[in-house]
Amino acid sequence: MRKFCAIIVEPDSLWRAMLYRHLDHNQSDFHFAPTAGDARVLFKRHEPSLLVTELDLPDYGGLELVRQIRESHALSPAHILVLTQNFNRPMVEKGLNYGVNGYLEKGALPLSSIAAVIARMARESNINI
Repeated sequence: MRKFCAIIVEPDSLWRAMLYRHLDHNQSDFHFAPTAGDARVLFKRHEPSLLVTELDLPDYGGLELVRQIRESHALSPAHILVLTQNFNRPMVEKGLNYGVNGYLEKGALPLSSIAAVIARMARESNINI
């Protein structure tokens, strides 16, 4: 079975640990980053099929990370999913304009369901161009 790659940008160590435990590491390689800067390094190194990011990051915002990724990796087929508690309409609209493919609100779904969505998106967004 071919493994897929996803980068998860989550500043909260508890959320990172919970996500790590719920994800199936046999199907995909998951790389975790606590900051947007770390995520950019991982994105360049691994060319993932999926980037999952929180909006509230310690160095700069998740939407700025999305904008930079889309700008510097314009040919990347990677999908981008926002997983956040900061869920408001203007942010959603801005994210969609920057190239976000979907949003999940922390706490709105069980963690196992969030992990299932991440795993499915990692598999389905692996498109060859």
